[in-house]
Amino acid sequence: EYIMFCDRDDVADKDWCAELVACAIDNPDYLPVCGLVFLPDGKEPEYRKLTENKVSATSYRLFGINDLMYLSNSFIIYNPVNKIFRSDIIKNHNIRFSQGDSLGEDAVFNMNYLYHLRGNIAYVDKILYSYCDVNPTSLCKANYDAYAKSYENIFNAYKELFTKLGADSPENIIDLHSYHYNEILRSAILYATDKGFNCG
Repeated sequence: EYIMFCDRDDVADKDWCAELVACAIDNPDYLPVCGLVFLPDGKEPEYRKLTENKVSATSYRLFGINDLMYLSNSFIIYNPVNKIFRSDIIKNHNIRFSQGDSLGEDAVFNMNYLYHLRGNIAYVDKILYSYCDVNPTSLCKANYDAYAKSYENIFNAYKELFTKLGADSPENIIDLHSYHYNEILRSAILYATDKGFNCG
């Protein structure tokens, strides 16, 4: 009934499945998303989550298509590992990961899936997944050219989603451009300074 993804190098919380399944049952027309922690090799952990909602006692926070860039700025949208997907949507609409791209295909998959939920996302306000960047042969060690191409694919997937859902307002498109160029600049700086990148 549901599909989840887990990278073999990562560590999932013991409640990862249970929490996301419960959210999916309560919110069938939303994509459940939880917080995660990124553990770069030899560096401080990076917590990728929304600011805690101390006012509401509810377990889930519901968002629509116009909140997509806000959620993206918290780095919780790209990866499929902190989400749970309805298998009927994936199968009925033949949603697949691109076999021609080694970077960015996760975000494109997520955008294609979100179209069938009208861009609706349910956020589980917990850190339930640890993304471990310790594999020296990981695709995340690719060169800058590969990253630049992936960001172009991701940008086009976002823009297509906004257009198809009638959410291509000036505000959303401006936020998308800002996010896109910030990511390219961030990657360029990493490329120039981080030994993790293959600069050859």
